[in-house]
Amino acid sequence: MNTLPSGGSASGSLAAVFWSRVHRYRALLSRRWWVLALTISLALCVQAWRVMNQPPAYQAYGRVIMSGTVQSQDRSTRRVEMITNDYAKTIIELITSNSTRQAALKNLEAREGSLPPALVDSVRLDATAQGTIFTIVATGLDPTFTRKYLDASMDAFLAVRRGLATNQMDKATEGLRGQIMHLEAELKADDEAILTFQRENKFIISKDSDEANRDLNNLKNRLVFFKSQADALELQDPNKPAAPMSAELGSGVNSSNGGSADASAGNNGARGPGSDVEANAGGDVRMAEQAVVKLQAEYDDFARDLKPRHPKMLRLKSEIEAQQKLLDNLRKQNRETNGQRLALVRSLIKRTDEEIVKAEQKSLDVQFKKAELDKLRAKLERDQQAYNTLNRSVADLRTESTVQTDVIDVLERASEPVPAKPGWVKALLFGFIIGTGAGLGVLFLLDRLDDRMGSFSDFQAFFSEPVIGQIPRDAEHGGDELLKFDDARHQLVESYRNIRSSLLYMPMDGERPRTLLITSAIPNEGKSTIAQNLALVMAFAGMRTLLIDGDLRRGAIHDSFGVAREPGFSGVLNGEAHWRDAVKTTKVENLFLLPRGRNLPQPSETLLKATTDELLKDLYGEFDYIIIDSSPLLAADDTASLAPKIDAVLFVVRLAFTPAKMTRKALEILEKRQANIPGLILNFVDTKSPEFVYYQYPEYYHSPAPEPRVETPAKVS
Repeated sequence: MNTLPSGGSASGSLAAVFWSRVHRYRALLSRRWWVLALTISLALCVQAWRVMNQPPAYQAYGRVIMSGTVQSQDRSTRRVEMITNDYAKTIIELITSNSTRQAALKNLEAREGSLPPALVDSVRLDATAQGTIFTIVATGLDPTFTRKYLDASMDAFLAVRRGLATNQMDKATEGLRGQIMHLEAELKADDEAILTFQRENKFIISKDSDEANRDLNNLKNRLVFFKSQADALELQDPNKPAAPMSAELGSGVNSSNGGSADASAGNNGARGPGSDVEANAGGDVRMAEQAVVKLQAEYDDFARDLKPRHPKMLRLKSEIEAQQKLLDNLRKQNRETNGQRLALVRSLIKRTDEEIVKAEQKSLDVQFKKAELDKLRAKLERDQQAYNTLNRSVADLRTESTVQTDVIDVLERASEPVPAKPGWVKALLFGFIIGTGAGLGVLFLLDRLDDRMGSFSDFQAFFSEPVIGQIPRDAEHGGDELLKFDDARHQLVESYRNIRSSLLYMPMDGERPRTLLITSAIPNEGKSTIAQNLALVMAFAGMRTLLIDGDLRRGAIHDSFGVAREPGFSGVLNGEAHWRDAVKTTKVENLFLLPRGRNLPQPSETLLKATTDELLKDLYGEFDYIIIDSSPLLAADDTASLAPKIDAVLFVVRLAFTPAKMTRKALEILEKRQANIPGLILNFVDTKSPEFVYYQYPEYYHSPAPEPRVETPAKVS
């Protein structure tokens, strides 16, 4: 049973791990602060020794100033009054650069002859800027050489700067001229490309674009007219006479405002003699229909008076049939004429569609060519602008080359050298930084090499076994003293009550353990104190509890309760006394104690005897819980011999004390002995750790004082 919550979000877990690490390193620093103090002290001593043993040095001072005027690109002249930080850094870098140093040494060697290497290596330059004034400091072992070196360095700086300015001007001019030549070639190529394009196309693009759009619109208007004629012919009654074809198509051509030569020819062809034939055909149909109607009316009139076989009736009937036959022939001819006309209109629609596709393609080609020409002209314009800009830049550079560019002059030559002050502050500060870094590095290395677990998170990084309780470190309130019934140490008391609840309600199969063995890996982990306090909280809850001092070598629980050591556990195992005579009553109700007794030469062999099993069997029927304090696992084999006979083993781990490898070794010994380990107890937990969040409300713990209670010693039946 883990006493810490296992849920939570990922961000919460990361925050918990972070603050746990912070607490770990803070505890490490408070525990081993002397490492940091030692490294800082050593670094400060080394720096102090270096400063004290440095040979006497001398310093000479000189100053240069920004002076004169500068002409900007807009040809305006202004006086230098301030400089930017970047420019100041550039000047300082140039003053202290290796090129300036080499030039200064070369000038000195030309005037003074060979220079001593020791003096050359010892001298150095530093520069600072304040406004437009630069202060240059030369530091060296020889005062005379230091002053001469400073003067030579200022002269060399001015010469190097002038040379750099000239070189930069020449390089800039040369680069611009190269770009101008390249642009001249580009401009020539642009002109040739435009001329070639216009020569290959052989038309004026703007005019062709208008004509192509106008032709396309005319063709679309004609197509609309022809489609309307086709729709009218398809809807016309085939028995009715058609309208004259030449008139309709002629109006369609006129409405289109012109058209192609082919279309005009087709329309003109439709206005031939055939148009008169179509008109006559329409009139014959109407006359034939009227004749049929007239003859039918006469026939009906005579039919009222004459018989059907009368000669006049037969003649009228013969005329009606002949006239009807003529009408049918005329209608047939009219239908054929309408079909021919519809076919002609459809052919005109098809041809007009083809002409529209060609016109659209022509218009699209014209637009593409116009866009390509615009692109060529735009490139020519861009190249021309760039060419003009570069020419202006070259003219500006030529103008600036005639204006004073070296606006830095020597304000003060090298002063008389003075003894340099030891750099105590800088040296000690550097030593403090080095010592702090070294100390933190040593602490980090020690922390990596130290596998002792300082928190619950550290424990989880090494072990997966469940934790059934955490005992807080309570040194300020007497954490080593045994618990009392009305104890005011609420964190300590509640932690033991938590262990008791874990044992009582731990989920498990079968009968709950009643014999509990308390052990640890190494001595001084607090197992004896935990065994006694756990027995006390069991007794406080009304459980008949027996506490056995199973450390047959160094057990001292009898001193805590003020009882005699003998007869004890060792005497009962050897048959020298009965357990009822060896068990001692205590001042706590329901708590009984079996001290360890006299020392045994071979405790492990004694615990393996059958008397141990018989004793545990007898005690089972007399007590609710039997708690046994044993020796450390890695100190003796006594606990490993006794653990398999006990219902459950509670393993104690003291945080920030026990190495993880020793804890793992001890647990492996218990696992090999097939001991039942329901969980571990973490002892000496730091309550200031962010992971320890339990029992932080003492005001809730304290309640009004209870009624006086008289404790009576329990008796062994």
